[in-house]
Amino acid sequence: MELAHTHDDDAFRAELRAWLAGHPPPPPPTEVGPALRDRDLAWQRSLYAAGYAGIAWPREYGGRGLSLTQQMIWYEETARAGISHVNSLFVGVSHAGPTIIADGKVVAPIGLTARAGRSVVEHVRAGARYDEMRPGMFEPAARLADLDADGVWAQVLYPSVTLAGAKTYGDDRELQRFCVRSYNEWITDFCAAGQERLFAQAIIPTTGVDDAVEKMTMMPSEVFARNFWATFMIDTAGLELRHHLNLDHVMWSTDNPHSGTDWPNSRITMDRQFRGLPLDDVRKLVHTNARTLYRIPAPAESAG
Repeated sequence: MELAHTHDDDAFRAELRAWLAGHPPPPPPTEVGPALRDRDLAWQRSLYAAGYAGIAWPREYGGRGLSLTQQMIWYEETARAGISHVNSLFVGVSHAGPTIIADGKVVAPIGLTARAGRSVVEHVRAGARYDEMRPGMFEPAARLADLDADGVWAQVLYPSVTLAGAKTYGDDRELQRFCVRSYNEWITDFCAAGQERLFAQAIIPTTGVDDAVEKMTMMPSEVFARNFWATFMIDTAGLELRHHLNLDHVMWSTDNPHSGTDWPNSRITMDRQFRGLPLDDVRKLVHTNARTLYRIPAPAESAG
């Protein structure tokens, strides 16, 4: 994508650089948790007061309404100032928010993507405040602690907001490619802090074969049974018919941290769902198939 700078773009860069020089973000706390969210919230309020919050959001929704070129300038100048965008507010402000309000349409019930540990009667479609969510929904170290509590070693993170495809971001090619790149860079950074236990599932653009090939190392070209994998949470009938599929390509999902999860009781759900199945089949569904597909290293054997 080629972005030409205008006089307005140069003026925006000068304005932003001057503001950042006089308003450095507060130093990050030494530990994750409430202190980190408080720090990020204070920084976001400072940005909002200066007119820099929600830079990609339309003005009518309280954002800055920056062009794609100005958004790139924003990321260049904040990176120059040493500011990280991987924080407890990134998904809501920079990712989920613009997705929800794209073209003035609500496109996904994102409130259901952050409900781990909540009763079904507490589920809401419209989202929740960060102080109402478990830190493991947006902080890598806290996510690992949640996995430990649930008896899960590793997790593959699917792009919840775009499960319907990158078209969720819109049909405009430049906008979709920008959003895809932004998400893929963020989820890569998130998983990099996961001590080889968190694995990213990237988004592929739907704006054409050439764009898709940029993001993929290979494209499936044979039949479903050989080139596609399926996941499920609770599917009694499917388990009874499992041998009509390629059993090596079926994987059980905890759905953590979404509304379908039984966290932190996944092992109870497993006991109920897989009762009576051969151990070899269960091992494939909950362990071997995912490790093979995503090339996840085996956890170290415990001593003793």
